[in-house]
Amino acid sequence: MKHSFRSKANFVQHNRDIDNFYRDRNEIENNFQNFAFSKDGKITDNLRYQVSSFFTKDDFGFLSHSGLTMAGTREERYGGKGIIQYSPFSGNSLAVGTEFRKYDMGRKNADGNNFIVNKAEPDSFFGKESVNAFQVNRTNQFVFNRSIEVASIFAEDVQKLSDKWEVFGAFRFDKHPFWGQNISPRIGTIFSPTNQWRWRTSYQEGFRGAVGVAYTGGYQRDGLLRTENFDEIVFANIPNKDQNGNPTVFQNIQPTKPEKMRSFELASSFKAKKDWNINGVVFYNMIESVIDVGVIYPNPDDRSAPRIGSDQPGDWKGYFFWRNTPGILRQGGGEISFEYKWKNLIYSNSYSIVRVVNASKVLHSSQYLTSDTRHRHFRAFPEEIEIIFNTKLPRN
Repeated sequence: MKHSFRSKANFVQHNRDIDNFYRDRNEIENNFQNFAFSKDGKITDNLRYQVSSFFTKDDFGFLSHSGLTMAGTREERYGGKGIIQYSPFSGNSLAVGTEFRKYDMGRKNADGNNFIVNKAEPDSFFGKESVNAFQVNRTNQFVFNRSIEVASIFAEDVQKLSDKWEVFGAFRFDKHPFWGQNISPRIGTIFSPTNQWRWRTSYQEGFRGAVGVAYTGGYQRDGLLRTENFDEIVFANIPNKDQNGNPTVFQNIQPTKPEKMRSFELASSFKAKKDWNINGVVFYNMIESVIDVGVIYPNPDDRSAPRIGSDQPGDWKGYFFWRNTPGILRQGGGEISFEYKWKNLIYSNSYSIVRVVNASKVLHSSQYLTSDTRHRHFRAFPEEIEIIFNTKLPRN
């Protein structure tokens, strides 16, 4: 039997501006440490294995542009994965695996903080030496202390039909305490007319749930409403107006469920010469139950919202929450990239584009799309990205 062992460590510290945010938490601060270990080996000519584990410590927070600390917390993530690769007969390759991940949320970061404040006020905590450190970490918790465990199993089978053609199929099953049980299938085919040219087409489905604090809680005194309190909204009698301008109250909403994406891809790669690679892909996605952010704000706004279940309003008088928006979002796009290998370096450039093909009208009132239904555009992420020059080391 042959075995190999690998390990790696990553350390990242950076600050960047936060987009689409109109309050005074202007920058994101992130200190990231990751350790990973893996081992693989050959048991027989037809049987291989791979096991891996990881640990990540993620200190995250917000700053004002003047450097005041507005928030800080820590999340620790760890888990492991095991894969068995088996070739039952000629031209066939089967891989079966399982994965376990755990997320410990609401821990204190390196500065001893797990808090968030919305406005720069004199009685708030904005530094390591402040006498208000204990108070603000108790009354303005950023993330409530909670652990999330996720278990998964997956499998993929590849069948070679000829020297130029192969087909594949795969699925992944995930069990999440809040997102529920989800299956993500994938099917496709790969065609290689020459040794230099390769085509791939595939169909796959995926899902994405709301962030953990939507279920576990946090943003204390900043107005987060957890999904467990969605059926308590109507009892709070918070004034609102209906679409006709008549007085009413905010109504209960359904618990947030994962959004679903169905995707088609067509990709091609061409090795023009020994040191040149050209890669391209086009895609078409359909997304349902898009996760958006909703707001409960008293109308008229001269009063503060009361408590809703176990949650309290923010110091801005209202609540925010993660919810599903009805309708379907259809988007399409593509990316093309060029790579050139010279000695021990790889030089590359790329261009990608994504466009709204069609979207239900209600989605134009969400945070992801502009309100102009005639000229549909995203506003939550870039629609075009061009990387003129990039350098990296090749993988072993």
